[in-house]
Amino acid sequence: MKTISKTYKQSDRFMEKKYKTEQEGKWLRIIALKDFSDVKKGDRGGLIDNEENLSHEGGCWVYDNAQVFGFARVSGNARVCGEAKIFGECWVCGDAEVYGNAKVYGNARIYGWAKVYDNARICATAWVYGRAKVYDNARISGNSEVYGDAQVYDNARIKGGARITAEICGNVKLLSTEEVYHITTSIKNNEDYIRLFINRKSRITPLPSNSKNVIIDYDISISGQNYIQNIKTIRQLYGETQISENAR
Repeated sequence: MKTISKTYKQSDRFMEKKYKTEQEGKWLRIIALKDFSDVKKGDRGGLIDNEENLSHEGGCWVYDNAQVFGFARVSGNARVCGEAKIFGECWVCGDAEVYGNAKVYGNARIYGWAKVYDNARICATAWVYGRAKVYDNARISGNSEVYGDAQVYDNARIKGGARITAEICGNVKLLSTEEVYHITTSIKNNEDYIRLFINRKSRITPLPSNSKNVIIDYDISISGQNYIQNIKTIRQLYGETQISENAR
């Protein structure tokens, strides 16, 4: 459940500064003023827009040529490395890490011990936390949450309000229309797509008339039209299921 206060952001005005800045084009290059974490005094870090982007508290740091700009905020012991970009009004905090060519933007939140890397994208109001990992070319958007020990990778796409605590990979697409659903089993599919609809008011979500291989399990509906054709695999993933008439 999303419980972090919207007033998390705070001023560093009266704190002892741990870095100074040096103009570099339109950016500010950060330079450490003291030793902390794995940073040594004099180390040159990444690029920021202004000092609100990177807290002077904790061990947080922006490394390499990573960029933090707009109203984005890095705090706690978070690390932003490589060519990563953090922007919009997002937060990266706690012991989270964002690196590689990853991008976090919009109002996204990355915290806990979460890791976002490679070419992953986290945007809109999506949250990644706990010890979750999002990597490769995965995309998390909408109001989705990825948490616990979840891993989302390959070309997986998570949209809507899906809540993921499992391993999602391959070319899977999960499209949730509600904010109340937990996915707790692994879905691994290297060729097809899965489309998931949520409807908390009805046990059977309306599906297109030409859908095939539809599996209905309580609130879950997985449409197989040009997506997944293997009923046996789905049964292994979800246990006992009810197959609709148009799937027979």
